[in-house]
Amino acid sequence: MDNSGKGTTPSEQEEETLPGVWKKRKRPTEDDTPVKETDTLPEDHDYASAPDPVAVDLVLQENTLLREEILQLKQPTEKLTLEHQFGIHRFAGLDSDIRFYTSSSQKTPNCVCSHRLQGKKRENCHEPPTAPAYTVQVHWLIEFLEDQLLVLSSTAVLPHARHGIPRHLRRRRRGSRAGALRRARRRCYNPVLTSVVMGNVRLLPNKMDELTVLTRHQREYRECSVMVFTETWLTTLTPDTLVSLDGFHLIRADRTAESGKKKGGGLALFLNDRWCNSGHITIKEQICCKDIELLAVSMRPCYLPREFSHAIMIAAYVPPSANADAACDVLHSAVCRLQTQHPQALLLVSGDFNHVSPPSTLYTFTQYVTCHTRDNKILDLFYANTKEAYNSSPLPPLGRSDHNLVHLLPVYKPLVHREPAVTRTVKKWSKETEEALKDCFESTVWEELSDPNGEDIDSLTNCITDYVNFCVENTVPTKIVRCFSNNKPWINPDIKALLKEKKRVFRSGDKDELKAVQRELRRKIREGKASYRRKLEEQLQQNNISGVWKGLKTISGHKKPDSQVVGDQKWVKELNLFFNRFDHLPDPPPAQTSLLNPLSVALPKCGPPPSLTLIPSTTFSSQPPPTGSFDCSYNPFTPSTQPPCSSLSFTTAQVRN
Repeated sequence: MDNSGKGTTPSEQEEETLPGVWKKRKRPTEDDTPVKETDTLPEDHDYASAPDPVAVDLVLQENTLLREEILQLKQPTEKLTLEHQFGIHRFAGLDSDIRFYTSSSQKTPNCVCSHRLQGKKRENCHEPPTAPAYTVQVHWLIEFLEDQLLVLSSTAVLPHARHGIPRHLRRRRRGSRAGALRRARRRCYNPVLTSVVMGNVRLLPNKMDELTVLTRHQREYRECSVMVFTETWLTTLTPDTLVSLDGFHLIRADRTAESGKKKGGGLALFLNDRWCNSGHITIKEQICCKDIELLAVSMRPCYLPREFSHAIMIAAYVPPSANADAACDVLHSAVCRLQTQHPQALLLVSGDFNHVSPPSTLYTFTQYVTCHTRDNKILDLFYANTKEAYNSSPLPPLGRSDHNLVHLLPVYKPLVHREPAVTRTVKKWSKETEEALKDCFESTVWEELSDPNGEDIDSLTNCITDYVNFCVENTVPTKIVRCFSNNKPWINPDIKALLKEKKRVFRSGDKDELKAVQRELRRKIREGKASYRRKLEEQLQQNNISGVWKGLKTISGHKKPDSQVVGDQKWVKELNLFFNRFDHLPDPPPAQTSLLNPLSVALPKCGPPPSLTLIPSTTFSSQPPPTGSFDCSYNPFTPSTQPPCSSLSFTTAQVRN
């Protein structure tokens, strides 16, 4: 076969002999079906030639490259489409979210997968079981395995960027971040109670550089309300500028000649300006003697629970050579004076007490330092006149001091949070309601109420009382009032309205109007207290002792602790038998019994005497029992004709048993 003409154009003669492709032909009928000819095309034509293997390989390689390029371009296109259409960008950088959303599919590894966002499930699925998948439906059905989602998270367009996920598509986190430390950080410079850092520093001036750095870079010192330091070793020659801190107000009590020593000792308080204004700080007590050094400072911070009027910090230092009893007496006297003058204040006592034991003096206070302050001892103590108020944690010592610092973090829960508000229904009395009630009573025919009852005073009383209550309920309007546990008894709606008005005027910035509102508020408070005092006096005049005592306990904040009896049922029965032993007489025994003769009873040397059976009679002996010894013959229920018997002596232990 000649292949020289391969790839050339056929001549005109050949074109006439060949059947044309676009040439119109007559459709053959069934009878005119042409006979198939085997060699209708010449062998040397292109249609009859076999393709070159090299060309086929090149075409296949080109097609493969094009497919790979299409797949590479399709993957980011699909990913961007899903991000904009569905929100798959939540997997942009969190592998935990991927495992969270595929956790249910891992438990049931089949084709029925959870459709989380729309709350649907694929049903009537007859495909064979496959690996766990996450089903996403946008315009088409796409299934992602967990491994594929993890790959998507690592190949995200912006791995560190968090897109704006809609609220209904966000992952709902379980639980909440709670705890005393979390609440303290959230409140920052306004803790629920005074946060304190305390300790023995042993010479303060050479540690001011370290303390300055701590207050600037550590939260415990920077947000602390009060820092109480003992043994500052400051003298009158030490200026305040040498021991001052930015953002803190310094109050110091140096050791004087009254202590009998020339150096050492000293107290210092650093009050945070963001917690309490320096204009609201007052020194209440300052004592310096050979047994104790004491400094009491009154503070009215920006925030305190309503049950406390203000806070009083008492710093104390007891030298090792001091008399413990004398130091306790001075501390007890100072605390009692402050409690008498300020019954509603928060009292805090902090200091280095060395060998002194203040619990015998401050028996109504609670001690909160539970960590060691020096070696394995707790020498620095902190007391407060409220329970469940603080948690203590140790801090490193300041400089080369041998005492660790202690951080007192408040964990107190205000009274308004501990006791929920009580809803009450009260009646709104006014002059109009009183007149309406009088008209109702005047128009009443009282004979219709009294005649049916006749002379039965109890029925008449009940009838009249029910009718009066019925008239009051229909005439006097009522309203629902919420009573909070931390409200004072003399607080009325007028005072609450003035408090809101004061806040509004303060925000407006009008100082003259603010002063006028403050004067009106003070006047209303005085009137409220006077009204409550008159109410107590009226209750006392009416012999309503329970109401008076309840009011006094409310004013003083006194609450009787719940007392729980220790013992079991057997112990209660023994007490009952002991205190009721003379209420009834025992049954008489038979006439002949050995117990009638006391001498026939063998008494042990130790232990209680045996029980004796007594014979009741109408005639009793009026002679008193002998003193100094126990006479077994004496019995007030024994007939006077019974001859006496010899007496027996018992020890104190036997009588007690």
